[in-house]
Amino acid sequence: MQTVKCEGCGQQFPINETFKIEDITLCRTCGEKVASERKDIDIKSIKQQTDPTICVNCGKDHQNQQLPLLAGLPVCPQCETFFRHRPFPDWVKVFLFGMFALVVCTLVWNMRFIQAYVEMKSSFRAFIRHDPEKAIELMNSASKHVPENSELRGMVVFYQGVLFLQQDKSAEALAAFNSCRSLLQGKIDKTLDRFTLSAAISVAFDSKDYDRFLALSIKNYNENPDDAHTCAQVASAYACKFAVTGDEQFREKSLKTLETARTLSRTDPSFKEYEQRILHRLYSREIIKRKEFLKRFPNGWKEPQKE
Repeated sequence: MQTVKCEGCGQQFPINETFKIEDITLCRTCGEKVASERKDIDIKSIKQQTDPTICVNCGKDHQNQQLPLLAGLPVCPQCETFFRHRPFPDWVKVFLFGMFALVVCTLVWNMRFIQAYVEMKSSFRAFIRHDPEKAIELMNSASKHVPENSELRGMVVFYQGVLFLQQDKSAEALAAFNSCRSLLQGKIDKTLDRFTLSAAISVAFDSKDYDRFLALSIKNYNENPDDAHTCAQVASAYACKFAVTGDEQFREKSLKTLETARTLSRTDPSFKEYEQRILHRLYSREIIKRKEFLKRFPNGWKEPQKE
């Protein structure tokens, strides 16, 4: 970890805890004082400094060794490999760039805006790390600093919807996504549409409306034809139709679609378990959720051998 001297109070601080305001290095306390005393500070002159020896993703301290930069930020070799070999979908990139643009457009003329900016940036990172609980906490704090900003309140509700999806609370997730749309004012419509559709699919499955489950799954797959999960979801819906009707055409369609999903999945470790659930449904004509399936078959399921 490297330290730097605050030009306001003269004390040494870790670089990550300091700001550059009009090319002057200041600690958080001195930065707050300057921001509160001066109302004419240009947003472009405020920058949080980054320690080149600490990885921005895992936080590992590499002492005096400067790390290579990735997108202008220091990352350790392990995290660099993770980022380079696990690209994010385009909708995530669009979402992040859109929200950062929102930050840039916000007038940072006193400390509450600086605090909101820092917490919002940290919230985005938490979301990328698939930690919606932390993202909610940080975004909610940012929203309290700038309560007049409806987009921040909308992002809190959006993150809550994502958390509900992870918790298998599809109805609550759908309600959250629908309620945050007006607050976000069209900022992330494409991302919100995708999550809303995902929640609606889960609601249809939970309510045993398998016709709607199939129709929405097909719509989702048509919008994301290269996604193994959305393809397998169609196979899952066909398997549900077979389970309740016994109609062989649905079984055949499920197996055919599952084969396509298997090709798309490549090395996705989560696909195998999803595939087993679909095959079990086709074999037993019993429809159970993932939690019950893992409880019954902790070591996985295979179709019994015929004697």
